Amino acid sequence: MALSDFRMGPLKTILSRDQVDKYLQTLSCPGLALEPPATLPPAAASLYLAVVMEALLEDPGSEVTLDRLIHLEQSYAFLEPVAVGEPLYLEGWVASVQERRGQTFFTVVMEGRKSPGGPLALSGTSRLLLRKEEEAE
Repeated sequence: MALSDFRMGPLKTILSRDQVDKYLQTLSCPGLALEPPATLPPAAASLYLAVVMEALLEDPGSEVTLDRLIHLEQSYAFLEPVAVGEPLYLEGWVASVQERRGQTFFTVVMEGRKSPGGPLALSGTSRLLLRKEEEAE
């Protein structure tokens, strides 16, 4: 299986208040000011990307390893509010792969829905670089 064949989900994913607060602390952002049900802040989209990236790293066919991976850019949007603790059915896949000078550039797409097959609540892309194996050492 090639990197371009990677696809995950839909996977029911729930972010807890504790997960969101810890993530915001790492960004030096204050915790959520709202009492439950608090709406996830835009930065929380990165926590959903982490779920997709974990699946990609665990997929033996992708040949992606953390020591060779460089994050280049990302773009996310919550298309409707999502509350802390509210499930999102997350899907992710590799949308494009380009080889340049022995390096692999690829784009991961992520989508989240509040119910399977429902309207999009979260959409995002992340562009990454997979370095040559000898450069990772």
